[in-house]
Amino acid sequence: MRAAATLLGLCLCGISGCGSEATCYPVSGYVTYRGQPLAGGLIVFSPDFEKGASGPTSRAIIKTDGSFDLATDDRIGAVRGWHRITIAAPMQDSPVTLYRDFPEKFHSPVRSGLGWEVQTESENHLLIELNP
Repeated sequence: MRAAATLLGLCLCGISGCGSEATCYPVSGYVTYRGQPLAGGLIVFSPDFEKGASGPTSRAIIKTDGSFDLATDDRIGAVRGWHRITIAAPMQDSPVTLYRDFPEKFHSPVRSGLGWEVQTESENHLLIELNP
């Protein structure tokens, strides 16, 4: 529950979207967990202020094949610069799920250890391979 509240807070940080002063660049990729596509879930890119990035948060629902395409509230993509990445496995009604042991560290932009630099002149396509 705490992880869901944290991710909700991160998503709400991006309410302003990529305004007229911020340009967004397409970002897509795949997420795997233990070598298999992460079927569902949420991925959030938060600008890494410590590395000079600023702007809105981008996010995407991870599709059943593990793929994602980031967006803010009003634009496709993410702002240029370094981002910290947060990932949550899909929530299920059953307490016994495929992702019941999904590490909580991936719910935190500080503890996940995941990051990516969104660039203006290159393909922003990444493969995120998660292993506990």
